[in-house]
Amino acid sequence: MERFIDMAGPSGSWGTKATTGRALTAVRAFFSDLGVVNASDLTGVMYRERLMLWTNYTRYRRHRILRVILPTLPGISAECAHVIESTTAPRPEPQASDDALTDEEIELLRLTCVNNVRDALTRVKHGWDVVDAYQRGEYDDRHPDYEYAQFLDEVARTGDVADRSPGSPSKRRVPPSVYRRLYPNSRTNNRTLFPLWENLYPTPAEVAAALLALIITCGWNLGTALTLGVSDVNRVDARDGSEPLHLRVRLTKPRRGVVSEWTETYTDNGPRSKARLIQMILELTDGARRTLQEVGYPTDAVLVSLSGQVNAIGRNARPVPLTVLVDANTHTIARYLRAWRGEHPELDFATPIRLRSYFATQVHPQGHSLNTNIDYNLNDPTVKKAVQPVIATVLQDHFHAVQARVVNGAATVDDLPTDFRGVLEDVNSGARDTVASACVDHEHAPDSHEPCRASFLTCFACTNAVVLKRHLPRVVALHDHLEGLRAVTPAHLWDSRFAAHHARIASLLVPNRHFSNSDLLAARADVTDTDRDQVNRLMNRTWDT
Repeated sequence: MERFIDMAGPSGSWGTKATTGRALTAVRAFFSDLGVVNASDLTGVMYRERLMLWTNYTRYRRHRILRVILPTLPGISAECAHVIESTTAPRPEPQASDDALTDEEIELLRLTCVNNVRDALTRVKHGWDVVDAYQRGEYDDRHPDYEYAQFLDEVARTGDVADRSPGSPSKRRVPPSVYRRLYPNSRTNNRTLFPLWENLYPTPAEVAAALLALIITCGWNLGTALTLGVSDVNRVDARDGSEPLHLRVRLTKPRRGVVSEWTETYTDNGPRSKARLIQMILELTDGARRTLQEVGYPTDAVLVSLSGQVNAIGRNARPVPLTVLVDANTHTIARYLRAWRGEHPELDFATPIRLRSYFATQVHPQGHSLNTNIDYNLNDPTVKKAVQPVIATVLQDHFHAVQARVVNGAATVDDLPTDFRGVLEDVNSGARDTVASACVDHEHAPDSHEPCRASFLTCFACTNAVVLKRHLPRVVALHDHLEGLRAVTPAHLWDSRFAAHHARIASLLVPNRHFSNSDLLAARADVTDTDRDQVNRLMNRTWDT
């Protein structure tokens, strides 16, 4: 317990309630049915066997927490602690989505979210207008909606309906007129009263839409959006209609330490503006904060929703079915998002994997440092998949830029660089031969534009070099010499001095890449003692300048 206090306290690294909750869940899951009474009974074998019962991702997440907590337990053996600390549970490779979300899909998603927020706000504002009118005495017992307004007011003040059925204490009772108000086309009075709460508060799916809208429109990450408080949003316009809505918003990303807070200024410049969306969400959840204040559970959080059902009262330590999202665990938030997606089958493309990939690699959420955004981009599986053809093309282009030209036969005009086509006859006749190729211009090296002083061994990495079919016997002899050298050369010396040259030469001798297999066999048969002597002189650096 002391370790939990240290990690969750002001100086600890567990900066949120959600992290502490996951740690508690991990410890409970580990000891569940393990049969261990004292820490001294725990063994390294037990630990590793329990880890293997979990899925890869669960194993990774829980091991990160358990290796911090368990070795500090009083009485645990040093051997067991060492096993726990030395055990590795690699993070599973993220799953790549089939394809990246398009800007058009994201815009449809954003528009749907904003419309959901707007529709919910219209309904909730109407409900609170009824409550406010009732409290001002504008409804009397002769008004057709008097009983409806009366019960709506009771929910607004207490979060619940006190009148219960004698035979079923969990069943709330309302007059038939309230049922008719909630269900105008229904003939039964035995339906759920949940719409009574829905007329005052946003549903979980609607707050999930608000959360997604904030992330997409404002470019915040999930943690920053969840921690947003009413006190973080300040109006700085004149409020007299002379200028548009102007908000200064304080944002927080706790894990960033000394730079965990910063401010942004937003102006309402149209339907797509960040300021208008934030103001709509503030108004949408204002009633929920009013009720929580009334029942003694005040909150500053912007994102507050119904808990999903009336009977959730009491399950979240509050006497009202309201959930403050920043206090909820990630599973609850994920459930709300799934509920919202279930209401919009046309958005089936917005899977969690594709959404995360888009936000991490395209939006670059505020609150992420530059290095974090780069890391997300480099490690995102969808990005990796998308850039493979580009990387291959670039590598191939660079490879062509640093290798000799290879010609199966005699060279033609098209085989030589444009500036050196006048030396075609010399190239074919052998007048420009080096040890195992021809050079179109040894007076101007490609990199320095000065007379070439490099070893002939590097010709295969030079765009001035041309390897013709008649050079094959000399190339085969050079390859054989390097093979023999590798057998007697220490590995580190071979890798640093000869491996790159060997790889380039070997690439010329792959059957049917540049030359047919019969050409290569014929070249090997044509190798002469002169070829071997020239190769020996090359490797002995006879011609080095």
